[in-house]
Amino acid sequence: MTVATLFLFATVALVVIATPGPTVLLALANGSRFGVRSAVPGMLGAVASDFVLVGSLAFYRRSAS
Repeated sequence: MTVATLFLFATVALVVIATPGPTVLLALANGSRFGVRSAVPGMLGAVASDFVLVGSLAFYRRSAS
């Protein structure tokens, strides 16, 4: 891997990681509109869905090999 490719990868990764997705924007909107206590169930749901997504991918990858 060349230095230019590594720099391009790091730049794109930084932009993608730093950009908030719809889940983060929804949590911010609910937190500012209804308060943090009311936004917590939505945030926990987002975390649970991430676990389901990663877990299903891990299960799929394990069963494929």
